[in-house]
Amino acid sequence: MNNLKTLLIIDDIETNVNTLMELLDDKYDILASLDGQGGLELAQEEKVDLILLDIMMPGIDGFEVCRRLKSNPKTQDIPVIFITADSHESSIEKAYDIGGVDYITKPFKAREVLSRINTHLSLSEQKHHLEHLVRKKTLQLQEKNDKLEASQQIAKLGFWSLNLEENKLFWSDEVYNIFELTKNNFTPTYDLFLDLIHPDDKDRVNELYLKSLEEKTSYESIHRICMKNGTIKWIKEQCKTTFDEEKKALLSIGTTQDITADKEKDILIEKQSKLAAMGEMMDAIAHQWKQPLNVISMIISNLKVEAVLGDEPISQEQIDDTENDIMEQINHLVETIDEFRKFFRPNRQLEQVSLKKLIQDVINLESNLLNSNHIETAVYDKENIEYNLISTEFKHVIINFISNAKDAFIENNIIEKKLIFNIFKTDSHIIITATDNAGGIPENIISTVFNVNVTTKSEGKGTGIGLYISKQIIDKINGTLQVKNIESDNSDIGKGAQFTITLPLS
Repeated sequence: MNNLKTLLIIDDIETNVNTLMELLDDKYDILASLDGQGGLELAQEEKVDLILLDIMMPGIDGFEVCRRLKSNPKTQDIPVIFITADSHESSIEKAYDIGGVDYITKPFKAREVLSRINTHLSLSEQKHHLEHLVRKKTLQLQEKNDKLEASQQIAKLGFWSLNLEENKLFWSDEVYNIFELTKNNFTPTYDLFLDLIHPDDKDRVNELYLKSLEEKTSYESIHRICMKNGTIKWIKEQCKTTFDEEKKALLSIGTTQDITADKEKDILIEKQSKLAAMGEMMDAIAHQWKQPLNVISMIISNLKVEAVLGDEPISQEQIDDTENDIMEQINHLVETIDEFRKFFRPNRQLEQVSLKKLIQDVINLESNLLNSNHIETAVYDKENIEYNLISTEFKHVIINFISNAKDAFIENNIIEKKLIFNIFKTDSHIIITATDNAGGIPENIISTVFNVNVTTKSEGKGTGIGLYISKQIIDKINGTLQVKNIESDNSDIGKGAQFTITLPLS
């Protein structure tokens, strides 16, 4: 197989062509043309690796031949070495300007010609190799980029970067998709990004980002954005900023993820949870009202009996006493309704509360349920620890612990029922445990009890929503909620489940 490089000699003087052929014939495949047009046709038809080109030729001169070679995509990369008797500096400069790689003046030396040819063939080969590598790497990068864009579309996760020195914001294609905008019609800036955020969330998001720059920390935000058609999307933003040695912010890099579907699902689940909780509360209200209503019924019955069978007419004093007794029971009913109304009143504000008092308030609210099921409760907190939280939401967590324990006690036929709350502080966290002696959670589901629609109760007796929502509530205040089974030799109250809430100290 012939692996020799192919050289094309274009020169109108046959003696020059023969001299070069004699010099090069044993080292290269040689093609030759005695005019410019013939040389252009050979270069177009054959695979040529290098051209030796004379300048002064009749018809088409060497400069024009070179121009045409460089304007043709098929021949533009062939190295051209001018070999001519014209040694004027202007000619040499022109030769390089139109694309020549070298210039050899006649009379030439054989060794010089061979050296120049070898050098430029080698450079050309290296150039082609590098171009091949660049093409290969470009294709690999394009493939990776296509896969990345595809994965971003599937996950609805886009990438962005904000150059803080130049105030330039870059969005990946998927960020444009999420915001339902096009590159051609929208150039992103930080201020324009803020304008796309829901008015109720805009200031909070801006404050979070500026605070992350001030404290040199990463940040995460879940907020709404407004589409042109009036619809709302929920997105999750995560960001980390790099700083220079002088602690000046340089570049913020982050992700934007469309979580609308998950958020809508969570909202639906939360509504279902509230309905379930309200159902339990209505049962509790009915239970709390049962005794006062029975007392009122008994008082009225006794009054009727006294009126019919009494030896003397009913006195005004008896009527007043009866009225007072009835009003006392009615006041108890009203107080009960007020307590539950306060519990369900929306309150999204963080407030400093005594954790012991909050838990005790829930126990008092659930006292009839606890007493009727003979469940002994206790709350231990030596330091009376306080914490910033949304009390109405946190109460739902405690109610869920009580409700789950009550159902487990009944299902496992526990006689001496105990539910103990412990509150204590470590160097970095506040710990709240709720421990029962109801027998524990089956090992095959304990790792999944915080997943939606997973229930610890018998079929048909639980929604699997309560613990899921409880975890969402604790996550929202940057805490954690975990559960484990406590064996009898590790617990003062016996075998059962222990839920642990861990809250960070600010």
